[in-house]
Amino acid sequence: MEKATNYSKSDKQKEQLRKNAGKKEKSLKKKAVSIRKAKKGKKEINRQEHKIDLTGLVFGRAAVQVALLLSGKRKVEYLPYLDTGDKVTVYNLEKLKFKGGRKLEDKTFYHYSGYPGGIKAMSLRESVERDFPKVFRRAVYQMLPKNKLRKGMIKRLRIFKGEIEERTKNF
Repeated sequence: MEKATNYSKSDKQKEQLRKNAGKKEKSLKKKAVSIRKAKKGKKEINRQEHKIDLTGLVFGRAAVQVALLLSGKRKVEYLPYLDTGDKVTVYNLEKLKFKGGRKLEDKTFYHYSGYPGGIKAMSLRESVERDFPKVFRRAVYQMLPKNKLRKGMIKRLRIFKGEIEERTKNF
């Protein structure tokens, strides 16, 4: 039977381990401090104004572009917990195209009142005829991130059916 050997570390090795462990903790603390400073130091956000002519564009693709501008995902300083998006004005909404043959008739929006028999359905064509800016706003709204920043993002979107009106050119 073999004798079990005791592989204990010398006192010098133990001291070095303690020193190295202390250095690692200090470096982690420094990183955490720099992250906190980045959060608090971001006070001023530069917002650009974009005016987009929707003439001849496809409905869904235009909504995606607007949602990306509102959320600020294409900016270098983008952070998911900050609202870094830009202001967007879209016009000529009536000249927007829908891709797909029968999408206007086939796509249906449902609304339920909560009462028995209270489900209401409306086709895309009916809702476009009723309030086209509301349909576009809803499409963009559903493409934005689902968090507390979404309300502020959608407030920076201006929609015009025709040309931009003179009295509302400035945000």
